[in-house]
Amino acid sequence: MGTIALNSVLAFDATLAYVFSFECYGFQPSANRLTIYDNSTGAAVYNVRNSSTQSSKHPLAANTLINGKSYYAKITAYYNTGNTEQSLESSASGVFKCLSTPVWKLDISPGATIGMSSHGFTVTYTQAQNETVDEYQIDVYSASHTLFWSSGILYDTSISPAVSGLANGEIYFVRAHGVTTHGMELDTRVGTTDINFSVEYNAPGLYSLAYLEQNKYGGWVSVSTNIASIEGKSGSASPVVYVENKAIDLTSANASVVFDSNFKTGKSFIIQYSGKSFTVNNCILEIRPDSGPCAKVFLRSGTFNSTDGVRQFLELRVLDAVEYVIYSNKIVPPNTADNLMLWIQRKNGLYKIVLANMNAGGAA
Repeated sequence: MGTIALNSVLAFDATLAYVFSFECYGFQPSANRLTIYDNSTGAAVYNVRNSSTQSSKHPLAANTLINGKSYYAKITAYYNTGNTEQSLESSASGVFKCLSTPVWKLDISPGATIGMSSHGFTVTYTQAQNETVDEYQIDVYSASHTLFWSSGILYDTSISPAVSGLANGEIYFVRAHGVTTHGMELDTRVGTTDINFSVEYNAPGLYSLAYLEQNKYGGWVSVSTNIASIEGKSGSASPVVYVENKAIDLTSANASVVFDSNFKTGKSFIIQYSGKSFTVNNCILEIRPDSGPCAKVFLRSGTFNSTDGVRQFLELRVLDAVEYVIYSNKIVPPNTADNLMLWIQRKNGLYKIVLANMNAGGAA
């Protein structure tokens, strides 16, 4: 005779669908029956036979159970011996709870800028049935998603562990993840997307030498500086079209804006560029540094495997003596109104590029 065992059941949100699974040894089940009992009364609240082809699993529909209550379960597996159907019942599972999905957040918004080399992160946690956090940790990754810093295991959500050594002009990603007392997962990562932020050390927003000239007859002093404003100009015969004095409309054919006066990039720089409704395979940004090769940025689209579907990404072509190409991370194709953010960094002659959908939480 074979054996059957119901796999461990962690706390889950009863308003969402859930799948129970079990293991059979010594026989192949053709169907199964899941029975769930109210832990406080012992009464069966669910008793359904399932003949799914996935006979080692039993799906439970959303809203079958009630959040805030505790349950235990048994599974019965059916199998055939000749023309006779046999059954085998598991022992009762451990007690599990149904709990509302917790609210779990970090105190930093996607695309935020940090003005110094260190920063403390604080998590926000709430849960309707007062479920407590068992443990968690905060991880910071570099632009290439290499682990840069980790808080280690933490238990107190009121503290603000601080990362140090953040480099000026760099892009980072942060993730907070953990588990509650009854096993509910906590994670700020959405799919493969972590919260992105950049570092720009605090400095005076605008400064220059001031030149004073006294007018002794008029009784005043004239003050002048060598500050020059940076204004873009149209790259075609058509004038620049502004949208609410906040953005530039580049949707018409051959429309472009050029910044080529009173502006220098230097050998190392970081450019943050935002927009929406970009056209796939069009050049959306051209960089002509004061020193070093030019670079062009294109939005590309493609399918890379059968499970993820279509993805969009950036292609940066560096027009050096030998042309080379680098690619950004991939994101789900955005909606027309979604705001995309691009970060292009050049450091010591090498480029990095990151793409994020700001309406979806950051880079994927």
